[in-house]
Amino acid sequence: MPAPPPVDEEAAIRDNLESWDSMAHLHAQGSGAEFYRIEQWLAGESKLAPWEIEEMGSVKGKSLLHLQCHIGTDTLSWSREGARVTGLDFSPNAIAEAERFADILGIEDARFVVCRVSEAVEALEGERFDIIYTGRGALCWLPDLSEGSRVCAALLRKEGVLYLEESTPMVNILDLEEGPDGPRLVPKYDLFNKGAISEIGEGSYADPNWPGERTTHCWEYRYDT
Repeated sequence: MPAPPPVDEEAAIRDNLESWDSMAHLHAQGSGAEFYRIEQWLAGESKLAPWEIEEMGSVKGKSLLHLQCHIGTDTLSWSREGARVTGLDFSPNAIAEAERFADILGIEDARFVVCRVSEAVEALEGERFDIIYTGRGALCWLPDLSEGSRVCAALLRKEGVLYLEESTPMVNILDLEEGPDGPRLVPKYDLFNKGAISEIGEGSYADPNWPGERTTHCWEYRYDT
């Protein structure tokens, strides 16, 4: 259901942090772990799509920064491909789960940092990377894509690769409603809205029956790249 808009950007980020912090354990060890296929992943299954591996080419020996890495499953999948990985996320609980996974898998050179994307240059002390990567569903949590782009430019080595795995924002204008023949998708939201989309939601995408209630704010409809 719709939530009141945040008083400012900082308030929106605080709400989002509380939401992601609350879900980290659920996704890594709780009822959401089945959605993430944690058991299969720990046994060797990759979390990367085949086209990501194909398009990226060999990453062996290359430094890779994964922005908004959540619980680190994609990050550590890149490590299995041979990259020297750094995962960054603003959720301390998510980073704790990522570090726990690295310990379980015996990946000693993986590094995880608690940090907002906007503060990454300072937190990483200006280090530059061969590859900067984000997975699907990450960009909508950045209130300012231009700022995020500047951060990537500052952290990417010359002739480095910025790889964004995302879906078209067109899907986000749709909502589910009851129709005469059952549920149907209908256009509901403005593709060109420049404000935050604020919602109060129950459950998690990984477990809709999870009893937690979360307030979130995203900027899904302001993609200008």
